[in-house]
Amino acid sequence: MRFYVFVVLLFFTTMCAISDTVATLHTFGTAGYVYSTNSNQYLLRDLSQNHGMGNESDPFASDSRLGVQLNLDLTQNLSFITQEVYANRITQNLNDNIEWALLRWTVNENYTIRIGRIGTDIFALSDQRNVGVTYNWVRPPTEIYNFMPVYSVDGADIKYSRNYNDNNTFSIKLFGGKSNPVFYVTDNNPGKNSELDLYPVLGYTMSLENNKTIARLSYVYTKEMSQLPDAQPLINAAQMLSPLYSPFNNINSIAQFQNSTLQFYDFSVNYDDGKWWLYNENTLNLFSIKAKTDKVAFAFGLGRHFTLYGIHILPFVSYSRVYPLRHYYQFQYPQTLQNSNLNGVLNMFNNGYFPGMAENQYTQTFGIRIDTTEHTDVKIQFDKVTVIGYGGQEWQNNLGMPTIPETNIISVTFDWSY
Repeated sequence: MRFYVFVVLLFFTTMCAISDTVATLHTFGTAGYVYSTNSNQYLLRDLSQNHGMGNESDPFASDSRLGVQLNLDLTQNLSFITQEVYANRITQNLNDNIEWALLRWTVNENYTIRIGRIGTDIFALSDQRNVGVTYNWVRPPTEIYNFMPVYSVDGADIKYSRNYNDNNTFSIKLFGGKSNPVFYVTDNNPGKNSELDLYPVLGYTMSLENNKTIARLSYVYTKEMSQLPDAQPLINAAQMLSPLYSPFNNINSIAQFQNSTLQFYDFSVNYDDGKWWLYNENTLNLFSIKAKTDKVAFAFGLGRHFTLYGIHILPFVSYSRVYPLRHYYQFQYPQTLQNSNLNGVLNMFNNGYFPGMAENQYTQTFGIRIDTTEHTDVKIQFDKVTVIGYGGQEWQNNLGMPTIPETNIISVTFDWSY
């Protein structure tokens, strides 16, 4: 799909050059600093990063980003939009930095069709995760946003929207395509960072909004067509030992990511009347393989707006939680273990691979947002992250050990959008 994105960009850049096109350029970004009390394991902002938040990591890398968006109005109903974001990612190339590269056709006042590389608004903050001025945290709650690695989709969507009573808008969007995000596997070894091959990516989003409230319900179904590189050697070893241990005969359905499916549900409500800010988001992740535990996550936020010497200030608190719906999978040890190879593979599955698939943690957040101008803000945030057992893919684990139970994180950011 890399070639596809380049073709789209080249085609519409040419159209811009030869037609009477109205162009609008927007820039946005965040300059961020973060300090963590944890020196051994680093909390990841999202799965596209390979360096998280720790007191020995780059304190400016996790939350800093720079974005550019170009809107080309080709006709009254036809426009081309491209957005590129530079941030701390596993891979740094033009294709992976392109968040959007799409053609948007406004059919009429009710229907809109987009084709190309499209953003997905499956979360409350999906289309704005890189635009810090559009949300109140330093970063969206990781317990909610860290388990669905679909940041954009190469495909198409169709949206129907209708206004009711002048103030309320109902919309429903259907989308489909594929996605190839680069997924963090383990640190210090780029060969173990996996480019996922998610196909198909299918879903819908329904929303109801007015000038105070946005309520959204989303569903995504996707299938993983590739295998995680660090899992395959372990699976191969289990298959070789299957004559000695019969449960290994079903290792593909237990631990094989290739051809496995993920179903994702999200419901969120965001309310802001200029005096109070209230937020709630709830997600459910269902995995077809037994190794990955199904998960529930939720988050709540509460803030109070006020003005001091003409400056708008929002102090807020939030709480986010993720937990598995069942205990992580375990192989039962045979009564007699006479084969050291079998014992070693069982230990790697039961003590490392399976527990790391059962994320269980919560974060308590205290923060303040100060709107310095109409287009800029400063945020200061304190997070207390508590891990119950294993943090799994939420963390960059330098030691290959269970995540340290408690971590305190202090963050300061400056956001802008013009």
